[in-house]
Amino acid sequence: MTSTSLPLGITCPQDKQSIYLVTENSTYVVGITPDTGLVLHLYWGPRLYSWDDIDPAQLAPERSSQDPPLTTAPEEYPVFGGLRYGQDCLKVTFLDSKTRELDFIYSTHSIYRRQTYEEGEEQAYNNTLVIVLADRHYEKLQLELTFTLFAKTDIIERSARIVNGLDSSLHIEKALSAAFHLPPTPRHLTTLNGAWSAETQVNTTPVMTNPSTGGGGMSYTIGSTHGIPSAQAYPYFALTSDSSSHPGQQDTYFGSVAWSGNWIITVDVDYQGQTRIVGGLHPHDFGLTLLSGETFRTPEFIVGYSSAGLGGARRLLPRHLTTRRQAYLRGDQQRSALTTVNPVLYNSWEAAAFNVTLQQQVELANQAKAMGVELFVLDDGWFKGRTSDNAGLGDWFYDSNKFPNGLKPLADHVHSLDMKFGLWFEPEMVNPDSDLYRQHPDWVYHYPERPRSQSRNQLVLDMTNPNVQAYVYDQLHRNIATIGIDYIKWDMNRPISEAGIQLSNGNRNRDAREVWIRHVEAFYSLLRRLKTAFPDLLIESCCSGGGRADPGVMKLVDQCWASDNTQPDARLVIQHGISLILPPKMMSCW
Repeated sequence: MTSTSLPLGITCPQDKQSIYLVTENSTYVVGITPDTGLVLHLYWGPRLYSWDDIDPAQLAPERSSQDPPLTTAPEEYPVFGGLRYGQDCLKVTFLDSKTRELDFIYSTHSIYRRQTYEEGEEQAYNNTLVIVLADRHYEKLQLELTFTLFAKTDIIERSARIVNGLDSSLHIEKALSAAFHLPPTPRHLTTLNGAWSAETQVNTTPVMTNPSTGGGGMSYTIGSTHGIPSAQAYPYFALTSDSSSHPGQQDTYFGSVAWSGNWIITVDVDYQGQTRIVGGLHPHDFGLTLLSGETFRTPEFIVGYSSAGLGGARRLLPRHLTTRRQAYLRGDQQRSALTTVNPVLYNSWEAAAFNVTLQQQVELANQAKAMGVELFVLDDGWFKGRTSDNAGLGDWFYDSNKFPNGLKPLADHVHSLDMKFGLWFEPEMVNPDSDLYRQHPDWVYHYPERPRSQSRNQLVLDMTNPNVQAYVYDQLHRNIATIGIDYIKWDMNRPISEAGIQLSNGNRNRDAREVWIRHVEAFYSLLRRLKTAFPDLLIESCCSGGGRADPGVMKLVDQCWASDNTQPDARLVIQHGISLILPPKMMSCW
């Protein structure tokens, strides 16, 4: 075999039941067992150059009746059902038969080329693989596994799509995005944990602790059930080998879940050292009804491989997220996304807090211009009734006591100084002391028989309610258009609680626990609508700092506020951690 026998991209030789995903520096191989139709993981690591480097897919021999091979089989998407007792990705109940297990087997696959704008170039190779599985009995229930390859950054994006072609409904109790498998070798796990004002602290943990067997039977789980990614843990992992047989090589496998709500990543190591990584939507309080004819796609689980250790991983994922976001822009913006630098920003919060006035902000804008600032931002405190964090959220109308003629005179002055003008919003929130809440107390998440828990004196709007979505969008659109806003800081200063949907999307047959998904989908939809209506609008994601800075939101916004902690030495540690995922241009700091 020559070195060109295994080309860049995704290929499947006709005489083999293996599919090769080849990047510039790595290879990922999937195989189908000919007798049982299982889709197994065969290899992930340094780039291969020959079809013959990997053996065909087959189940390992049974070790004992208590150790069924299906439990340890490296399935690309293990489901709940049969002799599987390890970490699974999907659990379903058939509502007509009450069967609670799945039995998927391989049906078909397709390989094709899809434009992803990887570094502004069209792909000259097939970069998308979709493997279709069908339930052995319920044949019209299908599972589609999608692999999208980014050859220049050694990245693969994984997701799963459940297609209900049955005549009856399904109840989904768990739906993760993907599973990954690594062979035994001593490794350490890197995660990002923390708290408010101390986000993305780098933590390392050994994942193989038994030198005689290679593994300790350990399981390590990180995640969030806050309704947001949270400051407590970031949806990221990296597994790095402790040693290498090749000088200068340190294998690192890394990844991040692209989702701005509840998420989970679990790393399991069995007694032999076999490692399984699963991740996606957190199963805590998770429920999803899939009616006949409906489909559901999980968030992407973005993963990659580097032979250059954590430093190599740090270069690849931020580079990928830059090009990933480019695919969501249009026209000239799309081609310039890699080189455009966000404007130098000044935010007046530290100088004024809630005590803002027109004259004060004009004077601050003049000083900001003299320092070379390109974007002047008025933070919290500009709207009606907002003299503290006790009142006003939801009433997105200017305070006439602070700005007698509205905010346009300030925006016009900032523009006259050749700066952009930005404004702070917290669209998903409301204070009980507000006109909006007094008029629509039913517009917040709540249960009628439970107290409405306040945090920072505020409640969370029910973003699954179409009336709420319409109100939020109209208020944002009106302010952006009439004031002349170039940038919005979208904040979210508390987690979600009492997550009861009052309208149930107009269908009582749906599971109310869909709220955790629907809220995030509504958030994404509003961002997309604003970007469509105002193509040049800059948006910063803030969540009391870096609590919502995952790859899911970062493809839709221009930058994030990494932390409320602006102390220089502390901020260096925080941005060192988040630089494992985000490129520097997406980190705001003032």
